Amino acid sequence: MLFGSNKKDIGQTKVLLVDDDEDMVAIVTLVLKRKGFDVTTAPNGQECLNQTSASIPDIILLDNQMPIMDGMTTIVKLKESKHTKDIPVIMLTGNDDKSYIDKAQQCDCADYVVKPFDYDLLVEKINAALTVRN
Repeated sequence: MLFGSNKKDIGQTKVLLVDDDEDMVAIVTLVLKRKGFDVTTAPNGQECLNQTSASIPDIILLDNQMPIMDGMTTIVKLKESKHTKDIPVIMLTGNDDKSYIDKAQQCDCADYVVKPFDYDLLVEKINAALTVRN
């Protein structure tokens, strides 16, 4: 469900934010919660996989450069699983290299947002990815 459709919908969109930068996590979480999203976090790709095995989010915002398991490896593993393959994933990373963006798209990434970014644009991209999914 899209943010802001009506009061009942607010809080129902579950976002899993995967990033090891605590400041980035705090800011993005605050912004998204103020916009009505239900946000949980994970510090790396392995923890993302652990969390998605217990509870399926509506969308995943995924950094690339993280300890234990990077974002690209995480996307591949998410898309290999029948339980998580349909979750839209938006890369939220500082890497703006075209070859990396192309690789993310080949891994069925729903969108790609380069840090730093506009938070309203991020919300628009989340809603667009959820619209495509539904």
